[in-house]
Parts: sequence; C-alpha cells; structure tokens
Amino acid sequence: MKIRITMLLMIGILLGQLQGAELHPDHYYIELIKHYMSLGEYDLALQVAETNPDVDSPDSLAWLQGQIYKFRQENKKAVDYFIETIIITENQDLQNLAYDDLERLLRAMDPIEVIEILTNLLETVKGDLYLRIILKLAEIYESKSLYEEANDIYISLLNGENFRDTLGLRIKVATNSMFRKNYDQAIRFARQSQNESDSLFIPQALFIEFMGYYSQNKLDKALIPLLKLYLEYPVFSRKFEIYLSLVELFLYKGEDLAALYLLEEYYPLAGLLEKRIIDEKVQTILDNLQEKPGRHQLFKLFKPDFGKLLHR
Repeated sequence: MKIRITMLLMIGILLGQLQGAELHPDHYYIELIKHYMSLGEYDLALQVAETNPDVDSPDSLAWLQGQIYKFRQENKKAVDYFIETIIITENQDLQNLAYDDLERLLRAMDPIEVIEILTNLLETVKGDLYLRIILKLAEIYESKSLYEEANDIYISLLNGENFRDTLGLRIKVATNSMFRKNYDQAIRFARQSQNESDSLFIPQALFIEFMGYYSQNKLDKALIPLLKLYLEYPVFSRKFEIYLSLVELFLYKGEDLAALYLLEEYYPLAGLLEKRIIDEKVQTILDNLQEKPGRHQLFKLFKPDFGKLLHR
C-alpha cells in the first residue's frame, strides 16, 4: 500500500509539472509504464496502466499490458491484450508486433483454441497480416493431419485475383493431396506449380508428379518427371531416391544396363548403407542378365564413343 501511495503521489507531482508543457499527460503514462518495465518493476507498471485506462493511445496501452502479463508469465491475460491490440490499432507496425507476440504464446496453447482465436481474428484484419494469419491456420491444420481443411485455405488464396504463387502454395496443395491419396489432384497442382511457381519449387513439383503417377502404378508416365529431375536438377536433395526409382523404372522397361549404369554412377557418392543397397541391386541385375535371352538388345540406349581411346 505504501508503495502504491508513493507511486501515485509521484504521478501527481510529475503530471503537475506537465502543465503548460508540450508533453501530453497520456504520453507520460505510457513512458512511465515503459520506465518501470525497463527496471523489471512489472507490478508498478501494471498499476500505472490500470490508473488511467482511458488514454489517447489505447492500442499502445493494450500492447504494453500484454507485455507486462507476458513477463509475469500470465499468458492467458497477455493473449487477450495482444488480441485487443490487433483489433483496435490502426498502426500496421504495432499490429504486426502484437501478432508476433501473440503467435509465440499460441505455440503453448491447445490447437483447437488457437484455431478459434485465429479464425476470429481473420474477421477483423486485412492485407499482409490476414495472409500471415490464414497461412498459420493452414499450418496448424496440417500439423493435425487436417489436410483437406488446409487445402481449402490454399486453394482459396490461389483463386484470388492476380495471385502469383511465390509461396509455393500449389506445392503445398499437391503434398497434402498425396497424404489424402488424391493422386490426380496432386499431379494437377504439381504440374501447375512447374509453370506458375518460383523456379525453386520445380524439382519438388516434379518429384510429387512422379509419386502421383507411381502411386497409381502408371509407371510409364512416372518415368518422365523422374528423368527430368535426373537430367535437369542433379543437385536435388532426394538424389538417392531418384536414382533408385529410376533403376526400378528402367528395369520395368527392360533396360537392365541403363539401370546398372545409374547404380555405378551413383556409387562414388553413396554412404555406407547406400553402397550396400547398390551392391545388392547390382548383383541382382547381373544375375538377371545371365538368365535373359536376346542379349543383343541390351545396348539400345547406349552409343559407344570408341574415339576416346585414340587420345590415350
């Protein structure tokens, strides 16, 4: 009680000193809150905030109250004040700051409650923050394996006017469609992504297209995007998967030597476990070659360059 009386007397004295000065009393309250927070005196800062709740900058006051409760680890109250800040402020920078704080606190909350909070916020915000929130909502849906709900969001955004898919939303739709075993939709969006997304997404789109066809046992069609990956994107991260899949498809096409060539080509890059897998497959192919008739057909994909021997 003594501290509170002393504090209020201090406020009264300092506010009196402001008479005739350019500094508005409301601004003083805000600065005093910040001062106490800088000292770690969150109880005093909160008392000042509650002394004059009708300041001319209620958005700044709400954000500071959210900060106070956050530092006091009263997260539920902090969340409420950050939401209030987002709703009432017309300052875009402050709105983004409040959302940054809110998003960090939401990570520890129940996803169902988070979905409700974000859905309600979508009714009050627009522009870049709307996009941030709705993408966060889709991310939460994906974390809960609600792939159809996430895709509804992505497709809604893609259907917006003049939307350039720099975020790779088509890749996300294709990936979620694979999880849902909707392979035709996965292939469709993967192919769209190769034309309308940033070029960085093309290798991933090709791999999804391959997986979509492969999952339907359409092996001839699966070979085309996989060959593009091999020929045009040699540094794609899923290199070993690409090689092994190509080997399988070449064997399916009867191109045993092509499969053998790929395994030998990858071998110097392989890790210990990968080398064991390659050794087993090489031996299997060699065993098959000994059993196959008509070996004169084995070299139809290869054209020898014997001229190289002249320069040795």
